[in-house]
Amino acid sequence: MKKTLLYFVCLVACGLSATTAQADLIFSTSNTDPLAGTHLEIQEGGSGSLYTWLSTPPGNRTSGVAFSIRESETSIVNASAHAFDNPPGRWLQAAGGSLNSNGNAVHNAQAVTFDSANGGISSGGLGNFVLLSQIDFVATALGTTNIDFFPHTNSGNGIQYFGVSGNQWNNTVKGTASISVVSAIPEPGSFAAMAVLALAGGMIRRRAR
Repeated sequence: MKKTLLYFVCLVACGLSATTAQADLIFSTSNTDPLAGTHLEIQEGGSGSLYTWLSTPPGNRTSGVAFSIRESETSIVNASAHAFDNPPGRWLQAAGGSLNSNGNAVHNAQAVTFDSANGGISSGGLGNFVLLSQIDFVATALGTTNIDFFPHTNSGNGIQYFGVSGNQWNNTVKGTASISVVSAIPEPGSFAAMAVLALAGGMIRRRAR
């Protein structure tokens, strides 16, 4: 009876620890600072990049990541590349997914490892982010689009940890970002301001003479 009770308590405790483990998956405009900001501005005809960062729950190591990136407005930007950061030993397999497919900027990106000692990502706890991937965008129209993460279409994919069974995607706090494409030509008000400054500069030069 005691052994059965002990087994039940352990089972409940282990289940709680698995289901309450929370990771963070976020966007940033910087590949050196995960908290640099989540709004990217690109000039018309130009390009820019967003970066994804991951932090893992204390005591866990991420063994697999699989996601897509959805846009609220698909006409504003197109993704031109998506690549996982993959220093030696991190990921056994890493694929950036298909681009501008199924209405997503990135469709079904995934990275996995089977090396429980060295592979994957161990960030040392929540808030200690590790660079996960880079997404390059090209501007296609003026406006703003919001983007967010959502699971790989295969229900077995999302976030996995070594030693924790099942897909932990629902235990992941997922960030959002926005991209604005702005005109490369100054607005009429800007032209007026430039004209005033030029006129003022000319008057100062005349007085100096």
